[in-house]
Amino acid sequence: MKNYSAFLAIFISVLSINGGSSSVRVDLSDRTPQQVVAKSYQLGETLEPGCVTGAVVIDNNELATGIALDPDTVLTGAHSKFYENNSDIFFVLDSNVQSSKKYYVSKYIIHPGFRWESNSENPSCLIYFNEKNGSFMFDLNGYKISLNDTQNLNFAGFEKAGFSKHNPFTGVDIAILKLKNSLPEGLSYPKILSPNFDVSNTYGISLGFGDMKYNYPDGTKPVTTHPQEKNMRHVISTKVSSYELSDARILYGNYRTLAVNSDECFITDSSMMKTEGIPVGGDSGGPLFIKIDENNKYMLCGIFSKTFSLHNMMSSLPLDFKEILKQQQYTQPVFPTWIDVRHYKDWILQNMGNGKV
Repeated sequence: MKNYSAFLAIFISVLSINGGSSSVRVDLSDRTPQQVVAKSYQLGETLEPGCVTGAVVIDNNELATGIALDPDTVLTGAHSKFYENNSDIFFVLDSNVQSSKKYYVSKYIIHPGFRWESNSENPSCLIYFNEKNGSFMFDLNGYKISLNDTQNLNFAGFEKAGFSKHNPFTGVDIAILKLKNSLPEGLSYPKILSPNFDVSNTYGISLGFGDMKYNYPDGTKPVTTHPQEKNMRHVISTKVSSYELSDARILYGNYRTLAVNSDECFITDSSMMKTEGIPVGGDSGGPLFIKIDENNKYMLCGIFSKTFSLHNMMSSLPLDFKEILKQQQYTQPVFPTWIDVRHYKDWILQNMGNGKV
C-alpha cells in the first residue's frame, strides 16, 4: 500500500449546500426507474397537498417551490433572492412550471430571524495523515475527527464538528409571498401540524419542482433534458426528525452516500420506501407534509431549506486519495433540512389574509 506518511497536509473547502436536482431510486425489482419517476409525478397530481403546491419563478431564471396557505398567500423559502433588481416574481399553480397559470407577486415578507451572512467565509479544513493511528484526519478549527468517524456522523455530531456552520444564509429560512390576484375558488389549503406531534424518524412527503435525477450507485443521471418536462411537480418520501439549532427549529433527513459521489446521491436499503428520495435545488421552499392517519390526511410541517454534506471536502481531495475512497467504499453523511414551521405559526398567521392554518 502507498506510504501515506508522505502525504502533505492540505486545506480544502468544507461545506456543501444544495445541489440542483432531486434524486429517486432505481434499484427496485418491481419498478423500472421510469415507473418510479412516473409515480412521483402521479402523486404530485393526486395527493391533496399537491393541489396547492406550485413553482416560484424569479425573473424567469431562478426556480423554487412554494405552498399556498390561502387564496392570497404563499409560503416559501427566504433564501431565494427576491430583492435583487426589483425581481419579477410569479407563482405557477400547476404540475408543470411551463404552465400559463401564473399569479404575480405583489410583495414578499422575509421572516425576521433569517439572515444573509455577507461576511461569511466557507471554512477550510486541514487534512493530514496521523501516523500514530494510521488514519487520515480532518481538523476544522481545532476539532479533529478521523475519516472513518465522519462516515458515522449523525446530525448532532455533524453540528458539533462545526460542519453545519459558516453558511451563506442562516436562521429561519421562510418567507411569505402576497399575490396580486387571488387563486381560484374551491382549493383546499393545508393545516399546520401541532408542535406536540412527535416527529422522530417519521416519514413525510416532500414536494418540489427541481430537476429529477436517477440515483445510480456511481452517481446521478438526469431523468430528462427536455425543457417542457424537466420541472414537473413531484413527490418524494423522506424520513425526518426534529432538531433545535441555535437560531432555528428544523427537521432533517439522515442519508449516506459514497464519499466520491455528490450529495444528490444516497445509498439505499431495504427499509426505505419505494418513493424515497433527496430534495435539493429547485425544491427549495417546497413543503414537507406528515401523514397523521390512514385516510391520507396530511398536515404541513416543514419548508425545504438546504442540504448539508461534506461533498465539497471530498471533491477537493487529490485524485489518488479519491481512488482510495472509491476502492474502500468510504461514505459521507447527507442531511436535507427543512424549517419546522410549527414553531413559526404565529408569524405566518400575522402575515396571512383571512385564511387559518
